[in-house]
Amino acid sequence: MQGELHANWADQVQRAFNFSVRAREKFKKGSKAEKRRIYFGLGSNLTIKDRKVYCDLLKPFIKIAEGYKKLVNETVMDLTTNQPQYNPQSDTLGRQ
Repeated sequence: MQGELHANWADQVQRAFNFSVRAREKFKKGSKAEKRRIYFGLGSNLTIKDRKVYCDLLKPFIKIAEGYKKLVNETVMDLTTNQPQYNPQSDTLGRQ
């Protein structure tokens, strides 16, 4: 039973990650129908305010968004190599 739950959870995470990776490009080039599918795939309770679309994200996408924000806040560009470097003030793995 627990093995099935783990497999189901791992499958959900994999599908959410794959969706996230592909959604941006598909949204840029996609038809109205494809864009609508992407929005409905992200969550529920879609609303429009000030020409922006808002929705309640599904849990896997909340975690992805949180991780992305943390990564962006903790990464700086090394101007000598033009490569991203982790901020020495923090650790993206959550270690102190």
